[in-house]
Amino acid sequence: MEEVDEVVAIKPEQCSGCHAPFSGDEPTPLRHHVIEMPPIKPMITEYQWHQRLCPACGETTRAPWPAGVPSGTYGPRVHATVALGTGAYRWSKRTTQHVMDDVCGVPMRVGTISQSEQTTTEVRAEPVEAARAFVHEQAVAHVDETSWRHGGKRAWFWVAVTSLVTVLLVRMSRGSQVARERLGEHCSGILVTDRYRAYPWYPVRWRQVCWAH
Repeated sequence: MEEVDEVVAIKPEQCSGCHAPFSGDEPTPLRHHVIEMPPIKPMITEYQWHQRLCPACGETTRAPWPAGVPSGTYGPRVHATVALGTGAYRWSKRTTQHVMDDVCGVPMRVGTISQSEQTTTEVRAEPVEAARAFVHEQAVAHVDETSWRHGGKRAWFWVAVTSLVTVLLVRMSRGSQVARERLGEHCSGILVTDRYRAYPWYPVRWRQVCWAH
């Protein structure tokens, strides 16, 4: 491991046989790395939002809200951690609540977890749409789908992989309309699939390449 935050030298002070003192450094000491988690303590910033009364006209003016400062209680890294737990790790809201409190020191109500998920969905809508548009324009795309569980119901996890961007979608259908949504109606290029029947609409616009399981 190249990134070391602290080096502790453990040196013998004298010979174990004749007790003669040692001096200098060994050029190639044995190295032992210990990886530890730092103490996790939330950083709380208080914004004191001032307003002033104009002595000339009596108008009350409040300072404009700083750009990038959340209007809610939690910052973007808290929302991202919640999304990681309930989304990528598929934890329940209760488990996510316990991890946020016990591990991260950030107390949250279960209902707040749902609000955080909604906030994250709204914030990521624009970059997700940009990624989907990027996939539509690529010369080569690898696509596939697999079964998934969403809200206790059977769903489908769709993926489109290009050289730079991967787009993932969870939909309740495995039909061709989802494939159209993922790839666009007017794409052109090479589509790498397992020739599942959801990809039938573009033999002219796309050239399909079958990959073996």
